[in-house]
Amino acid sequence: MDNRYIVVVDEQSQEDRLDRIATNLSKEGVILHYRELNPNNYPKRLNNGDIGFDEEKFIEALNNIPFINQVDVFASDYNLIDETLKGIHVINLFLKVRPRYKRKIVIYSAQIETVLHDVLAKAGNSIEDQILSIKQIAGKNNHFFKSDGEFEDKFKQLILSSPNISIEKRLIDELHSLDNNKVTCNLPSFEGMSTHELADAIESETDVSQTIKKELVDHIIALLFDIDEYV
Repeated sequence: MDNRYIVVVDEQSQEDRLDRIATNLSKEGVILHYRELNPNNYPKRLNNGDIGFDEEKFIEALNNIPFINQVDVFASDYNLIDETLKGIHVINLFLKVRPRYKRKIVIYSAQIETVLHDVLAKAGNSIEDQILSIKQIAGKNNHFFKSDGEFEDKFKQLILSSPNISIEKRLIDELHSLDNNKVTCNLPSFEGMSTHELADAIESETDVSQTIKKELVDHIIALLFDIDEYV
C-alpha cells in the first residue's frame, strides 16, 4: 500500500468528504493520511480590541503536523474567517514552513470563477503587484476546484496523480519518517547530520545537495554493480 499525505485548511470540517476519499483510495491501494486546520482556532487580540488571525500560532500548528515534510497535497478554501482571510495567505504561510515545496497545492471555492478577479482587485492598480499576485496563485503545481459537484472525485484523482516513484522524493520522505537521530555513515557529507537534516539538505537544491546526491548515487552503484571505478 502506498501512503499519501494531505493538509486541508477550512472553517468547515471536510472530515466526511476526506473519509469517503480515503475509502475510495484504499481500493486503489493508497492509504490517505490527512490533517485539518481550522483558522478560527488560531485567534489573537488586535490592538483595536478585535479578534484577528494569529499567523505564528498557525505556523506552529503546521510545524506540529507529524507528516508536514511529506505532504503530497496542501489544500485551502479560498474564503476563510468571514472572507477576511484568504486561502492564498495560508498557502504562503505553509510555503514559509516548506519553502522548497514542489508538490500539489489546491485552492477551492463555491465561487472559484471569481477567485482570479478577486486576487487582482485586491492587488491594486500597480501592474507589478498584479503580476506578482497572479504568479502566486498560478504556479504549475496549483489547482483550482469548485467546492461542490465533482470535488471529491477530482480530489481523489489529484491525490492519485501525485508523484510517488521518484527516488529522490522517496528517499526524502523515508528520512523524514525516521526518528530524528544522528546518521551513522562512512560518507563524509553525512557525518553529524540527523535524518531530518539530511532530508532537508537533499531537498535544498544547493551545492551541498548536489554533493550528497552524487555520493549517494556513487554509493548505490558500488553496492549494486561490480564496476571497478566505483569500488
